[in-house]
Amino acid sequence: VVDGKLVYGSDGFAGEIGHTTYDHNGRQCGCGKKGCLETYASATGIKRTVLELLANSNDESSLRNSCFKELDSKKIYTAALEGDKIALVARNGSGKSTLMKIIAGLDTADSGTVWVHKDINTVMLQQDNDFDGNKTIWDNVLRLDNPVVKVVKAYEQFLEEESEDHDHLGELMAELDDLNAWSFESDLKQILGKLNIHHLNEKVGNLSGGQKKRVALAQALIEAYLYEGRCLLIMDEPTNHLDVSMIEWLEEYLSAAKITLLLVTHDRYFLDAVCNEIIEIDEEKVFVYKGDYDYFLEQKSMRQDAQASELQKDKNIFRKELEWMRKQPKARTTKSKSRQDAFADIEERVGQRKEETDISLQV
Repeated sequence: VVDGKLVYGSDGFAGEIGHTTYDHNGRQCGCGKKGCLETYASATGIKRTVLELLANSNDESSLRNSCFKELDSKKIYTAALEGDKIALVARNGSGKSTLMKIIAGLDTADSGTVWVHKDINTVMLQQDNDFDGNKTIWDNVLRLDNPVVKVVKAYEQFLEEESEDHDHLGELMAELDDLNAWSFESDLKQILGKLNIHHLNEKVGNLSGGQKKRVALAQALIEAYLYEGRCLLIMDEPTNHLDVSMIEWLEEYLSAAKITLLLVTHDRYFLDAVCNEIIEIDEEKVFVYKGDYDYFLEQKSMRQDAQASELQKDKNIFRKELEWMRKQPKARTTKSKSRQDAFADIEERVGQRKEETDISLQV
């Protein structure tokens, strides 16, 4: 374990998914397995692992989802620790949204493994919402079967109806006290107010596309609040249809929230304000950057320069070996057969190199 992260071997992943089995100091937990991550973390104060992704299949013909097709062609492992706020970066069309749906349990991967800690609740803001257009904003935003949600919803609806039933008001306030729900009621009002969501008895079907997006964002934030400290919040383009003041408020809110966050955004300033880690999927590999977007661009550029240098070396060797191959030597010794095999390997490496496509976010 280095800086709260597990150190993995050269083959990418060592140990059981969801129950990593090694500890470099040989510690053994009560379950009988060496280095049980959860037990070791609780004993040392290291943050627990919230999410693990393992892709290790080479059977590309069985793969359907494009992102996992790329991931599975190599043996890849990546993880998120509790409290991490991660931006997922990849080329357009590489399957970022599909991957996030798979993590949220809304889609299924054809191979590979997704593990989410049993104590963690996953909440996802999708680009497309699944609201019932015949129900009100209230019913869609507060749709969880939760006693706190129910009493706050009843209290807010009572106030909106301007009823004179003081006995019922007293009962609702007493129930809010019993459930310690006043802080949730306050945060609920803040979220709805900051996102300019009013007229809560309006049917969602009557709202514009932008209004529905804000209602979906409010619903995700409210649900994540209820799971605070036990939530993996996944957000796909959360700043769409928000004005500048809403984006600035959302930056502050997510930065302070006690959640683990995984998001996709094209707003680099939002990414810098909220995230402390960037995971890039590029050329069937995963790269992790602990820093802001400028650091990501710097490190990516250095990696591409090194790859270009290596490619140039391969091309030079390829030209030399191609000339030798064309001479078609008559003697087929063991040495020449070995050289032919090496030529086939380098020909494949040179041929597989793809044209680099820059990833750029909005300024």
